[in-house]
Amino acid sequence: MANTTTKKLIRLVTPKGIAQYPWVFDADKKFIAEGQYHVQLNITKEDAKSLITKLTEILNEAHAEFQKAKGKKFTKTPFFEDLDDDTVQFKFKQNAVIKRKDGTLTDVKIPVFDSKGTPLSADCHLGSGSTIKVAFTYAPYLNAVTKSVGLSLRLSAVQVIKLVAYGANEGAKGFGFDTEEDGYVAPENEKTEEEENTAEDTFADDEDTDY
Repeated sequence: MANTTTKKLIRLVTPKGIAQYPWVFDADKKFIAEGQYHVQLNITKEDAKSLITKLTEILNEAHAEFQKAKGKKFTKTPFFEDLDDDTVQFKFKQNAVIKRKDGTLTDVKIPVFDSKGTPLSADCHLGSGSTIKVAFTYAPYLNAVTKSVGLSLRLSAVQVIKLVAYGANEGAKGFGFDTEEDGYVAPENEKTEEEENTAEDTFADDEDTDY
């Protein structure tokens, strides 16, 4: 069970990063019946410095406030993950349905824009590998089970800087295929049946042409 602070949420914008598993047009309903929008954003440590500094200050302040209010000591839950020596990952989430204190329900949609600020639709097929920025709000929380204080990073909007449509430029891997050690390998000069038919049609057209 987690407790959150009642402070007004402030919106921040990330530096450019590489999107992983973006669910921003449709909500993912695998674990939450009403659905949840989410995206993982990989940012270079150099570019993420100022954001990490800002969020660390917020986390430290919330940690101190919770300890003072509860009269207990708590640990801190990291708000990002080190992927390697150069890259960190932030995870942003937003429930597709928000339940207000008065019991009313509000449906949420995530605005998505191109690099010039023009709204985008799901037809753009935003996929992993796209370069994006994320607008988000943060909410400090206390997890009573783990006795730790953390930051919830709530997805507000996305700006697409460079689009990679899902499945594009990924070849067979984009469709979920692995390589097989023992199997058919296409010759370098092999043509598809469609290419062969196209070549034959072109040759036939040439023969019927009057010069």
